Amino acid sequence: YKHVSNGGCYMYSEGIFDDLNKVVCAELAWDETLSLRASVEDYIGYEYPGVDAEKCFELIMLIDHNHNLTNKFVLKHPDMEKAERASALADELDAQIYAPYKTSWRWRILYIRAKLDLIRFTSCEAAGWPVEDYPKSYRNYGNYFWGRYLNDTAESRGYLRELCGIYHASTVDDPERFVCHNRLRPPLIEP
Repeated sequence: YKHVSNGGCYMYSEGIFDDLNKVVCAELAWDETLSLRASVEDYIGYEYPGVDAEKCFELIMLIDHNHNLTNKFVLKHPDMEKAERASALADELDAQIYAPYKTSWRWRILYIRAKLDLIRFTSCEAAGWPVEDYPKSYRNYGNYFWGRYLNDTAESRGYLRELCGIYHASTVDDPERFVCHNRLRPPLIEP
């Protein structure tokens, strides 16, 4: 997000998976007096009708907290209690959301993120957090590090396949479109 001095903003995006970020940036550029919380709660009310907005905001903040800890520049271990809480909140909110929205791509992306975060963090914890491979995998333009820890169960592969469908991505690496496709597609490894 880059705020433009004469009003408005310029947002960079690589796909629909950052929809919430785009909405928040646009809303804050429109009205700088809004708080992040107010902007996110506007999004929640519109895109996830029926859910407890306070708990949904908490879910988003829990995911964000662990994302910031595990990014390639920080390389810290996530807070497993927060990952477990996020997964539980996702289930609780999934039971609340109005039925027609339960399958919307915006809800499924958030729900699946909470589930996959817990799966990958639990799998990494069991492997002893081999973070030395983490920065190297980013230099190779792939999600190979996390992919190794997301493909152990049918549940996780099902979530990754669903995300490939939502993103209109192939379920396998495509040598013809390596940079523009493989870097962004979910790290599904088909057996």
